[in-house]
Amino acid sequence: MTKLWSVKEFCDITNLSIRTLHYYDKQNILSPTYKKGNGTRYYSYESLLTVQKITTLKYVGFDLKQIKQILSTSEFDLLKSLQLQEYALRDNIAQINKGIAIVEKGIEQYTKSGNIEWDTMGKMLNAFKISHHELTKEWAERNFSTQERGIFGDKEFQITKIDYMQPWIDLFTQSTIALRQNKDPYSPEVQILAQKWIDLWTEMSEKQYPNNPELANKMWELMKAGDIPDGLIKGYDHEMILYMNKAMEYIENASKK
Repeated sequence: MTKLWSVKEFCDITNLSIRTLHYYDKQNILSPTYKKGNGTRYYSYESLLTVQKITTLKYVGFDLKQIKQILSTSEFDLLKSLQLQEYALRDNIAQINKGIAIVEKGIEQYTKSGNIEWDTMGKMLNAFKISHHELTKEWAERNFSTQERGIFGDKEFQITKIDYMQPWIDLFTQSTIALRQNKDPYSPEVQILAQKWIDLWTEMSEKQYPNNPELANKMWELMKAGDIPDGLIKGYDHEMILYMNKAMEYIENASKK
């Protein structure tokens, strides 16, 4: 005989309130397994499994309307919905980590000097807003795996990005000036710049991608291809990247001789 629990017993087992059970019944999400003539309700083991499904789906972010669809039809694409929910949760984690990175940088600045550099904080916030834009998300989905995108959302990645933001802006500015002045990429002055690029890129990549160096290479290839969303990298210019890449290749080729 199937084990049945009274409403009180079922509430004790599931930690749901009587009001919640009545609401689920009214919404046709979870109905009692059996009702006596006097209206007494009973729930079965299958009801318990349904509660576990509801609780899990609510925890990962589905609303009751979506949960009702999942429970009521076999045509609902649960796998796709779970994958979309996973992406949404990872996206939320990345957003939280960006906020934490900005707060930690503010604490660091205030601890050192008693002040916060609001101009710098504004640049960080703007960069993070761009990285969270739908077009940037589409770009990331097109070029990187789910695991790789997870690295971008890591707090340490974001902190490193903040730490190296200004040095890169300075190098981009100097390189753009050299380009606009038509300086030979093989000249001593530009070669000094190129060596700074190599050193800074190597140093930053070791911190941002310690266990995934090929990800840094992939990012560089996208920069050379001009496939970078507007504003994602402060100071980025495709023509300037190709110019400095030529200068860096000269150094790398010379080192092989």
